[in-house]
Amino acid sequence: MKCHCGKEAVVYLPYSKRYLCRNHFSTLVEKRFRRAIRDFNMLKKGDHVVVGYSGGKDSAVLLYLLKKLSAKMPIKITAVSIIEGIKDYRDQEVENELSKLPESLGIKHIFKYYKEELKLTIDEIAKKVRGSVCSYCGVFKRYILNETARKLKATKVAIGHNLDDVVETLYLNLIRNEPLRLVRYFNPIYKEGGFVPRIRPLMYVPEKEVALYSMLHNLGVIKECPYAHKSLRYFIRKQVNAMEERFPGTKFKLLRSFISLANELSRNASVKLNRCKRCGALTTSKLCMKCQMELALKGEKVEDYL
Repeated sequence: MKCHCGKEAVVYLPYSKRYLCRNHFSTLVEKRFRRAIRDFNMLKKGDHVVVGYSGGKDSAVLLYLLKKLSAKMPIKITAVSIIEGIKDYRDQEVENELSKLPESLGIKHIFKYYKEELKLTIDEIAKKVRGSVCSYCGVFKRYILNETARKLKATKVAIGHNLDDVVETLYLNLIRNEPLRLVRYFNPIYKEGGFVPRIRPLMYVPEKEVALYSMLHNLGVIKECPYAHKSLRYFIRKQVNAMEERFPGTKFKLLRSFISLANELSRNASVKLNRCKRCGALTTSKLCMKCQMELALKGEKVEDYL
């Protein structure tokens, strides 16, 4: 099939009933990237952006597009790769491969290790917890990324959440009865207290389109964490993908609904912040989630700190 310009198409977009060639598809992805930044005021001139860079398709495309943007908007970029300690998933060969893209783009690249930062690897944590280890990994990874950004005096932390990731995260918040997280997700209520604001410039781009852009530009690999299939997110993803396949455009509609809901909630949102009684970080509880998880892994009772 042909693109509207007459060139050979590389993709068909069911939700818009369009065939696009390589150039017009790339332009579409890049426009959505820039629009997300404008819509949510994610960046400004002079920002120092720490990018959570795993080497996968999402973080690789994010790093590439931020570097491209920096030619017009002066920003400083630092890539940070976090090695979780997962056998046969992150090894020295993978680490060497991870460095190639940042080096080719002229971007500073830093490695952080769970074993050094937390004294435990994800494989070790997985042996201590029942069910999915993903919630632990997510909390600890956000902590390491934020601490690294704070020490670097960065002004933003960029993560490669695509449209699918955002919709799944918002579904999780509703399932867990945490509606105010919707507000904080799109409009951070606070920017002080050691938290570096997180941005998600790929939030308007579906996962499959990020993957295609990555392949067309020879960027990140597509590799799934071996623990991913055990998470609640994995099952939500299957359901959302099934809806999208039957009703194209569902993911975009869900995102718009969640944004509308977040805006409505923000008018009356009132979040009381406390200092964690264990580490002193700002939290909505008496203990931050990182400390709660660390105590659980040590077999200690949270009540002893309350």
